[in-house]
Amino acid sequence: ILSLFPFLGCLSKIIGGNDKMVHSIFGFFFGGFFGFIAFLFSAVLYFLPTIIAVAGRRRNTFAIFLLNLFLGWTFIGWVVALVWSVKK
Repeated sequence: ILSLFPFLGCLSKIIGGNDKMVHSIFGFFFGGFFGFIAFLFSAVLYFLPTIIAVAGRRRNTFAIFLLNLFLGWTFIGWVVALVWSVKK
């Protein structure tokens, strides 16, 4: 994981830690059951506009899904999709 985030290796050297400490912290938080729950929570939050559109049986559900999928990573795109999904 340190190869993906090289600054963490530098940070662990600065604060006096070692690579095993950083790996164990990332392994605890992003591995196993907790990581799976965090992934599910993040996916539900990310696709919340789409879920609302499907539950509300909106006419433009597929368009909301596409907007959410491709522009949801920007906060503005996510908010636009959310507003569109709750708009009557």
